[in-house]
Amino acid sequence: MSTELTTAFTSGITAIKGDITSLMTAAAPAALAIAGIGIALSFGMNFFRKLAK
Repeated sequence: MSTELTTAFTSGITAIKGDITSLMTAAAPAALAIAGIGIALSFGMNFFRKLAK
């Protein structure tokens, strides 16, 4: 393989890695909030089901 091809491939993969990291960083707070709401609803429904019995 030529040096130019290796350099182009390495820089392309590095750019993709940076983009994916940025997207994950941007999506993480929203994903955690949605997951937290789901867990809270689940615990709340289980609690009220136990009270109803």
